[in-house]
Amino acid sequence: MDLQASYIVVGGGIAGISCVETLNTLTQESILLISGSDVVRVTTNINQLTQALVQFDVEEKTASELEKSCPGLKVVTGVTLVSLDPELKQLKLSDGRVACYERSVCLCLGASPKKLCGSENAADLVLTLRDMESVASLMEKLKSAKKVAVVGNGGIATELVYTLKGVQDIVWIVRDKHISAAFVDPGAAQFFMSSGALTEAGQKKPETIIKRLTYKSFKGEKKECQGAALGPDWHSKFNIQGPAGDQMPNIKVEYETEVKKILRRGDSDFPKKHNEWPMVLELVNGNFIGCDLVVNAIGVVPNCKPFEGILELADAQLGTGIKIDKGMRTSAPGVFAAGDIVFADWPKEKHWFQMRLWTQARQMGSQAARSMATPSSAAMFDFSFELFAHVTTFFGFKVVLLGLYNGQGMDPSTWEALVRVTPGKEFIKLIISNGKVHGAVLIGNTELEETCENLILNQLDVSALGDDLLNPDVDIEDYFD
Repeated sequence: MDLQASYIVVGGGIAGISCVETLNTLTQESILLISGSDVVRVTTNINQLTQALVQFDVEEKTASELEKSCPGLKVVTGVTLVSLDPELKQLKLSDGRVACYERSVCLCLGASPKKLCGSENAADLVLTLRDMESVASLMEKLKSAKKVAVVGNGGIATELVYTLKGVQDIVWIVRDKHISAAFVDPGAAQFFMSSGALTEAGQKKPETIIKRLTYKSFKGEKKECQGAALGPDWHSKFNIQGPAGDQMPNIKVEYETEVKKILRRGDSDFPKKHNEWPMVLELVNGNFIGCDLVVNAIGVVPNCKPFEGILELADAQLGTGIKIDKGMRTSAPGVFAAGDIVFADWPKEKHWFQMRLWTQARQMGSQAARSMATPSSAAMFDFSFELFAHVTTFFGFKVVLLGLYNGQGMDPSTWEALVRVTPGKEFIKLIISNGKVHGAVLIGNTELEETCENLILNQLDVSALGDDLLNPDVDIEDYFD
């Protein structure tokens, strides 16, 4: 039996659900959600910290729970999109059914993890951390793990290294000169390290009780559909422990290197001195790392393959993803896209840039819904796209990133960084150019989020303050009186 609705949204992650929920408030027409997973991700406890900065939790809901909260919505789970025909307004699904939309469709298929070089040689010993199901698999594999190699330098890898307990050793393999390079600069990384981020003394007690959650899955032998990506503070929802319980592992970081090859015990070129381990990672720096589990967190690639030749995709040199305009419209009439699958192809505001984060997925999903509901007029552009703003937690510290926080896209010769550090307590960095603030990194409970946001948005000249801009005895808020 084929499916039909006025609007179709494909993807049960934050972008897709944000689109569905916003559509539900704007129209009374029928909405169909197609999700590969049998649970969807809904944002809850939304806290508007500043005009642009939003903090929220992510909660899993079943299809029936979402349908109850959104009248006119029908959810189909356990299927994936095979092909799209914009002219016929049809989607072909993996179960053979065809889904037809009367008005428009929004593609929120997210991204898939990049494969680790040589992982096919040890598929059962290499775990790619991407969704909640992979976390559940990690917890199972950790029951017998002594030494774990974590590959990657983004948010997931950073949070895992800090959270993982109960194993003897963790080797963190990063291709950069410092940890957490996807988000912070060497100065902030040094602040984390000097605060004991990777030592037992530096471990901060979580503010909320960590509890083990059960993950619901399809009935059957194997689930083929990829679940939605991990959300903010995902690690706080699980006890991620090895056989030694709360024991703090010995953590070693391998800098400026990558995995060249994965060898299994029994391979002809397996180094004999590592025979105690089931596998060995050969790194490009010449080192060999023996371990019994590898966690892959090296990044993602947008799920664009089904749309090649149908929608305009970004050039690989510029980036990847389905090209969208300011209203989240693709190159095909009636086809919208949002979240990790897209490439923001519009003239951007000076202090905003695209980064595949849950905060932006939520914003894009809502923006797509507004454009879908009012196709004859230009939908009001979300203020969120005026200023890059993201809040997260690393190594027990609150981390706020605003504007061009690392001087993104700016000529290095035209800006300077003003920094204030209180060891173990806070790290503050402002990007200053021509006497104006263009970005900020705030680590710790600085309470400067709104002030820095206003300085960036209003572009006030603060050159008269000089280094006193970060003097704790000077009240910057006086600038707004």
